[in-house]
Amino acid sequence: MNLTKKDKIEIFENAISWIVVIAMFIYGGGKLIQFDGAAEIDKTVSEMTGMELMWAFYSYSKSFAITLGGF
Repeated sequence: MNLTKKDKIEIFENAISWIVVIAMFIYGGGKLIQFDGAAEIDKTVSEMTGMELMWAFYSYSKSFAITLGGF
């Protein structure tokens, strides 16, 4: 089987595309478990750091984490 240069480039592009697709699915699926328990912060909003506020905001609603993972 002889592959032309065009065939090799097409195979390479498809392989890279599938790697990106699989990585995006893994990243999106990780959002479902990433924010569990993060809302248990005993501080007021003014006392939180930016990172703590972000974690508390994202973990407030399970449906928000699912939507975020879907996008």
